Amino acid sequence: MKKILTLLTLLSIPMICSAEWLGGRTPSATYGAKFIEFGIDSPPADKTCSFFGRHMRFDATTPEGKNIFTMLMTAIATNRTIDIWYVPSDKPGTDHTTGCRGSSIATVTAIGLK
Repeated sequence: MKKILTLLTLLSIPMICSAEWLGGRTPSATYGAKFIEFGIDSPPADKTCSFFGRHMRFDATTPEGKNIFTMLMTAIATNRTIDIWYVPSDKPGTDHTTGCRGSSIATVTAIGLK
């Protein structure tokens, strides 16, 4: 069991290390059901796209997504900023009129409260 846990930990390191990071952002424009999408202040145009003001998304049906959702709602309710680790959009610099779709916005892998 210990070997399996060690292996799983080592396999997850590249995913965490390959994520981009943004610090101290204010979430806004929250929308969704299975996938939660939200906007942020000062999104990096070279790494995100804007789908009706939303730049980030995550799957709220997974255990990780449920944790992210709880932290996101806490940040919004208490006017706190968040740090975001994410995988960049595959359509950076676009918006909903030029090719950005809900499935194209950046995918959140973790957030932290400030």
